[in-house]
Amino acid sequence: MTNDQKLLGDDANTFVLKEYSTVDARTYYENETAAFNKVGSGPSSDNNIIKHYGSFIRGDTFNLLLEYADKGTLRKVFAEEAPTSSENIIRFWEQIFKLMHSLDCIHKVKSFVPGGPQIFQG
Repeated sequence: MTNDQKLLGDDANTFVLKEYSTVDARTYYENETAAFNKVGSGPSSDNNIIKHYGSFIRGDTFNLLLEYADKGTLRKVFAEEAPTSSENIIRFWEQIFKLMHSLDCIHKVKSFVPGGPQIFQG
């Protein structure tokens, strides 16, 4: 068992498989994959968004393997673990700024298909 698995508990080996199979599946898949690649969302990244472990196409489905996030909503997290110490409040704001940077990168990803679905554009 790795140190990361000890910290994460039982969810260390739990992933989400996001599948696109609609008419616009390829466009959604390519845009989302490009967004994850642009922000560098691999297993070792520190950008405060869901981690992207890989993507693949199988037949008519387009798939992304993503990190499993089990904390629920931000409201729930704050209700249970709101930062109260000075150190934790500073850490919270540092993490929020990292998240904002990642979101800015995602919203700058251009659609692969002119006139196609507007995914991630802000």
